[in-house]
Parts: sequence; structure tokens; C-alpha cells
Amino acid sequence: MSHHTSDPLVVSMVDERHKLLNQLNDNPDNDQSDLKRRLNKLRNNIKKRLKELKTEYGDRLANQINSMDDSRKMFESMRLLNNNNNNNNKSDLVAVFNDQEQLVANDAEKAVIVREWFNKHYTGDEPALAPFEGEPRPLNSPITPEEPVA
Repeated sequence: MSHHTSDPLVVSMVDERHKLLNQLNDNPDNDQSDLKRRLNKLRNNIKKRLKELKTEYGDRLANQINSMDDSRKMFESMRLLNNNNNNNNKSDLVAVFNDQEQLVANDAEKAVIVREWFNKHYTGDEPALAPFEGEPRPLNSPITPEEPVA
């Protein structure tokens, strides 16, 4: 099993798995059920850890994107979706779900869904605000921090 991480836990589990594979191949006459059980457990633990690492990385990217203002979020999301590296497809790190709440794996479909969401977000059905009429004047009461969120 190949790994592309420097995570010490994954590296140690992969090394242990290689040793067990060597034992399995070197001693074909011995009872191999225990070795196979341990190998399967290690393989599953490695997959779980790699998934955890990938999820953590995706969460960090999502937090980074969400900390930006709305106009920057769109460009950052699209940059991530379109930033394909030969060794690592970074668009896999962006989870996009369709209308049926299914995870989308195709990059082109991800881009369409993200683009449509932002189009709807910025050009929705809501009517535009009426322009202010009258003379400019100070506010009667200050704006509270809760008001812009609502």
C-alpha cells in the first residue's frame, strides 16, 4: 500500500504492514490466519487515518475560504476546483453535494454546481432594495452587532 503522507502514525503503520507481509511471504507453511487478520486491521486503520487527514485538510481549506468576504469565496472555491496538480488532484478535497445530497466526484459537475449556487446567491429572485429617499441624516440608534447577521 503506497502512502503520500509524512504523518508519523501512517508511516509507522505502513512499515509494520510491510514487515507482516514479509513474514507472510517468508513462512507460507505456518498458520497465516493471525497474520492476515493483523494485515487487514492495519490496512483498515491506515485507510481511516488517511481519511481523517484528508478531512482535516479539507476542513482547514473550508475554514480558510469561509473566513474571506463573499466575493473572495467564489474565486477561492473555483481556484481550488481548477487547481489540478499532476501528483495530487486538489479538487478532491472540495466536497460538493448535488440536489439529492449525493457527493459529486466529477470536477466539471462540481464547477457547475458551485457556479450555479453563486449565481443564485448573487442574482436571486429577491427584489432589489428601494433606494433611500430623503435628506441624509444620522441614525436614531446605533446598529447592533446582531443586526447585520439577521
